[in-house]
Amino acid sequence: MILFLGLGNPEERYQNTRHNAGALWVEFLEKKLSLSWRKTKKFFYAEEKNLSLVLVKPLVFMNQSGEVIPPLQKKFSFSPQELVLVHDELDLPLGKWKLSWGKSSPLHRGVLSVEKALGKKEFWRLRLGVDNRGENRLPGEKYVLENFSSEEKEKLKRVFEEIFAQFSQLKFNLVNEQKAD
Repeated sequence: MILFLGLGNPEERYQNTRHNAGALWVEFLEKKLSLSWRKTKKFFYAEEKNLSLVLVKPLVFMNQSGEVIPPLQKKFSFSPQELVLVHDELDLPLGKWKLSWGKSSPLHRGVLSVEKALGKKEFWRLRLGVDNRGENRLPGEKYVLENFSSEEKEKLKRVFEEIFAQFSQLKFNLVNEQKAD
């Protein structure tokens, strides 16, 4: 199984912000695979059983994302090797993405919350670049709460299409890494 946990903030006003890039990714997958969201007390989820794929959007704020880990583990019995935490990344420019194993993010409170809940840093992270500040060097915590422009959303959609196109290879790599552990 692969469980994509797309980080973001649940309120409507945050829907199109850079901080919601992870939630936007799982929403993209849900539409692309023609799935339907189901709701629990702490999260939305969608399953594609033939692909052994679960998509999750927390119903808690970014900094409390770890609160969804216990109910997720209870419902899906996943190991950290099956988790792909998807989140915005200011260390990458908009249009870039990176799949990382076991790398921490000392300033991303959503990632830190998940690490604390799992009690480890060894899980997959799909880091979605959102930095497009150029000369406008706003502080990161303010910048990530701003909405994507329509041009930026188009660029993000192209990135999502690129990741989706590589999904078979991505899944293969995740499975092989699991076997190596």
